[in-house]
Amino acid sequence: MSGRGGAALALAALAGLGGAIGRGSAQAADALYDAGALRAAADSFAARAVAAPSVPAHWYNLGVTLYRAGADGRASAALLRAARLAPRDPVIRRARALLPAPDAASDPLLIVGRATPGEWILLAAVAWVGLWGWIALRRRGPGGALISHGPTAALASLVLTTLVLGGLEARRRVRPVVVVAAPTTAVRVAPYGSATAVAALDAGAALVAGRRYGVWLEVTRGRGSVHGWVLAEAMVAP
Repeated sequence: MSGRGGAALALAALAGLGGAIGRGSAQAADALYDAGALRAAADSFAARAVAAPSVPAHWYNLGVTLYRAGADGRASAALLRAARLAPRDPVIRRARALLPAPDAASDPLLIVGRATPGEWILLAAVAWVGLWGWIALRRRGPGGALISHGPTAALASLVLTTLVLGGLEARRRVRPVVVVAAPTTAVRVAPYGSATAVAALDAGAALVAGRRYGVWLEVTRGRGSVHGWVLAEAMVAP
């Protein structure tokens, strides 16, 4: 089967592996999902995600359930949350690949690196300790020649690289990214319903949130490619 139906079947199959990620999904929610009671299953998975937000399986199960229910934007946000918690998990990465952003401009806002910021910092710390351990243990060889500087340079490079990657990942995660939940969401020039619409975005598109004005949220993307106001209820934060 091709198109959306084929992708839905693939995600449904992946959902059965969600327990292997966190082993925390409620049996009742699983039964609701298998029975096709998707709204009730999504509510159950969402409650578990709120109760234990650090468990990637809850967000994954919520994401695939929402996708199967046709809520692409909310599914994308939930799967992004799961990927940030378990960035190298192949099941989560596969599910996200089946639900790409609706436009290329959203991709930079939805990127998840190969490790969390904490993991990058831990790797940098290990490399730093190894660097100074190597420096402390260096001995002069025969004829007074120093042992090769190769490991020193390699370890120093590893420290710098991991710090940079960790900083980039942390910067991505502190950005107030929001995802369009409702299809054909209008972006207006001012925070009121009769204002001119400057763009209409599909569900799953990503933006950077700004100020709030009542029920309205200011959003931007790129270098002014999108700038305006949307109804806050039409957006969801990962």
